[in-house]
Amino acid sequence: MCYIDTVVCFSDTFGIHCQCDYPLTKKGFILLSDSTRIWIEIEGKGKPLLLIQGGPLFDHQYFHPHFSELVNKNTLIYVDLRGRYMSDESTREKYSILQDIYDLEDIRKKLGIEQWDVLGHSFGGFIALLYALNFPQSVHSTIVVSTPLGISVNQYDSMALVLHTTFFDNVTTREDNIEAQIKANFHSRPIEKDIKYLRKSLEAYNNYEKFTDLITNYMENTESIWSTYLGNNALELSDSFLLTMPLYVITSKQDKIGFWRETEKFMEKQRSTKYSKVYLMENSSHFPFIEEKEKFFLILKDILH
Repeated sequence: MCYIDTVVCFSDTFGIHCQCDYPLTKKGFILLSDSTRIWIEIEGKGKPLLLIQGGPLFDHQYFHPHFSELVNKNTLIYVDLRGRYMSDESTREKYSILQDIYDLEDIRKKLGIEQWDVLGHSFGGFIALLYALNFPQSVHSTIVVSTPLGISVNQYDSMALVLHTTFFDNVTTREDNIEAQIKANFHSRPIEKDIKYLRKSLEAYNNYEKFTDLITNYMENTESIWSTYLGNNALELSDSFLLTMPLYVITSKQDKIGFWRETEKFMEKQRSTKYSKVYLMENSSHFPFIEEKEKFFLILKDILH
């Protein structure tokens, strides 16, 4: 399936980062068809659940330790997508949301998984939707968390401007940025132990100059893909966008970038299956699996089982 190294470090011009130190997962690389090494971690037993991180350049780490709640009945597959954190960098033209879904399908085949549930958080929700749309035979259900659906580019840009002026205007250091991210993405101040791995993910995301080029190429390549597969602009999914498997959406009233009202309206149009459903979290922001952990995982366990 993949090979496991006990110590793995990548180095670049700006420093060294070591493998995620979360102790409960099996870790290693899986070799894609084009010889790109993708970092994966596996935990638990039972029905496979793929976890797709947001960003789009965050890594898998911030799912730890929260999703370990599911290990008794689910095999969790954590992935650093192409170019993120532990995974290999690639050529510029291969950074896009479309390449991400091809990579995920490649991973599924190499792991010998016939069908899996797919959960995408934040931007990862868009990756999950596009994956399910293009490889419906591979997906048992699609779960989208904290992903704004049914909004326009203008709405998103207006929101981004407000967030920038409110939280990020005076950011001058990496630690400033991490603190601003926490304030912007949580309804109340989280307990420090609950965001240990989120901090690690934020540090990795901001620590390397390569990510500047990566995100520029990724978004430029992705923009042309949206109109073909998902809708007429960068965020507003087409009214005709319908999946052939269950679609579950978890959104939060306190999420500054969640657009929960628009998301609910979008879900009203989803008649692809009677199982399509939206769940509304009352007291959390962008990371409901941290802020409302008990309620979130009760919902998720009900969806998965």
